[in-house]
Amino acid sequence: DLLTADETSVRDVHRKYFLLKQIPKMKPKPTSFVPKLTLMLGYDSGHASSLTVMGLASNASIQMAAVQALLSFPQLPQKQKLSIILKGKEVLGKEENKQVKKRIQALLQAMKK
Repeated sequence: DLLTADETSVRDVHRKYFLLKQIPKMKPKPTSFVPKLTLMLGYDSGHASSLTVMGLASNASIQMAAVQALLSFPQLPQKQKLSIILKGKEVLGKEENKQVKKRIQALLQAMKK
């Protein structure tokens, strides 16, 4: 529920980000997360717009963490994976923070392999 709940602070955005980062490590992965992760691809938060020192609480960081989590589910159809990669490219085009942009580019490179 934390994934799709409204946040009231940047701290809540960080909690979402760190939860998203844990999903690829889970064994077994709960397939019930896939619909919620897909919703996170359209994530947009006013609280996320002000970057912290760590640069994690941006909309692009949340979206790309959702992309990574989705791609860690081996049962995803290839068509869905391609649409996720396209979303990553779209996010990259909108992102202005250089550190976040580097992380997105690295992720897109990893997805091509």
